[in-house]
Amino acid sequence: MTFGALAVVVAVVVGIIGVIAANHTATGGPGGDGIGAAAAPAPSSTVESTPAPEDTMLENPNGAGVPSGIYLKPVYHDLKITKAGTVVEGLDLHGRIIVKAENVTIRNSIIRGADSGSKHGMIDARDGFANLVVENVEIVPTVSSLYVNGIMGYNFTLRGSNVHEVIDQVDITGPNVLIEGNWFHDNLHYLVDPTHENGPSHDDNIEVFVVENLVVKDNYMSGQDNANLQLSQLRGIIKNVSFTGNHVSGGWCSLNFSEKDLGPIQGISVMDNVFTGNTTIPNCQVIVPNTTTVAISGNTYPDGSSANFVKRG
Repeated sequence: MTFGALAVVVAVVVGIIGVIAANHTATGGPGGDGIGAAAAPAPSSTVESTPAPEDTMLENPNGAGVPSGIYLKPVYHDLKITKAGTVVEGLDLHGRIIVKAENVTIRNSIIRGADSGSKHGMIDARDGFANLVVENVEIVPTVSSLYVNGIMGYNFTLRGSNVHEVIDQVDITGPNVLIEGNWFHDNLHYLVDPTHENGPSHDDNIEVFVVENLVVKDNYMSGQDNANLQLSQLRGIIKNVSFTGNHVSGGWCSLNFSEKDLGPIQGISVMDNVFTGNTTIPNCQVIVPNTTTVAISGNTYPDGSSANFVKRG
């Protein structure tokens, strides 16, 4: 091929790529439907992530995520939901969702964060507007970062969703949360994390800072370095927590409950779960201070033997 012919081929290919990009870029902005663009992409961390301990969970064991056969429309900006009753569905969203209204439903969508990188929750429910329902979504950031989580906030239900390649799948900062039938796996893990005094990152499937009325049931949970469920009374009292029917794997201890300086955690039940037993601290299903009482029964290892053990510490 002559140099002139090669130049023509290159020009044609570049032109085709430009047309494809233009056809797949959604435009958007503030509008009367309560959905608009929100600024916020943040640069990704320059610190390389390292794999968390090997994930022994089966591939999508409960069919969580977007059902097959659903067309997803590409959208390339954050969504800020300000209209009560809004339903967001059928999107391949290259951005975050910030919830600022009651009775919002998010379903049958993939949420990736900005292509340039995002911070905080891919779904931000930290204002706690009532009755948020998130179901049958996949949350998987395009850009890995020390600062990216799945969903953050309170007053929400997360059901039937596939959340992975984040630090924490769920961060809870208030009351009334139901987490049901999800698949949490393959967390990001960093050996150097500036937010933890340059020690390793503190990646959990679910981290709770304050809550009243939390139900975690029928989930498959793995891939984290620290805990499947971390209760830490860093922002207030934690009480009325039910952890039931889950299949959990990995971490230092599966469930880690910390009182901090706020006294015993009240109303914890851990029942009918399957623990794989592959924790860093051997057979550490639950670690809890001496002053916190846990109702624990019906928990087993995969072979059916009892896993109703509590480690005090």
